[in-house]
Amino acid sequence: MSMSTSHATQSKGVLKVGTRLVSQTGALYYIDRVLQRRTEPDLSCVFLATTQDGKKHISKNIYPTEFEYQWGLQAPLASCPGLRVAKDTVPEHLLFTYDFLTEDLLGLARKDGFSYTARKRILRDSLTGLAALHERGILHGDIKPSNIFVDYDLVDGTIKIERAQIGDLEMGSMITPGVNVRGARL
Repeated sequence: MSMSTSHATQSKGVLKVGTRLVSQTGALYYIDRVLQRRTEPDLSCVFLATTQDGKKHISKNIYPTEFEYQWGLQAPLASCPGLRVAKDTVPEHLLFTYDFLTEDLLGLARKDGFSYTARKRILRDSLTGLAALHERGILHGDIKPSNIFVDYDLVDGTIKIERAQIGDLEMGSMITPGVNVRGARL
């Protein structure tokens, strides 16, 4: 899917709750709420959005200079189960849309019932995602607990992990084989 941002006009302000968005694939998303708002160095927001069938998604502003590059980086990774990558775009507002996952690892670690089995599952899924990136010569650039997203259920007081994915790939970069990056070598 080719994106053209030459005509994209990012809103001067934050999208309002209830805003209807038509994506590149023709899907309709509605902004439910602003989850995160940053104004420095530029306006950048993360939104909870839903489709008409009630399915939750995350929509996130992407910098104009990064839009094409990031779509080209993330789209080929869509089949990697350990990675939360953009599934759709709204070029008019420079938004990427992602699957919604219940919690990030930072928030989950604060909950009761976080078992050894749950931790192993998160580690396995996350390392699978990281390996998929490195196999393709991609450096994530911002691995931390708040960038590992988890779907889970609470069963008899114990957290049961459905899936875990590394997300926030916007800091990611393709690395030329043999090139050193901050002292690390892929």
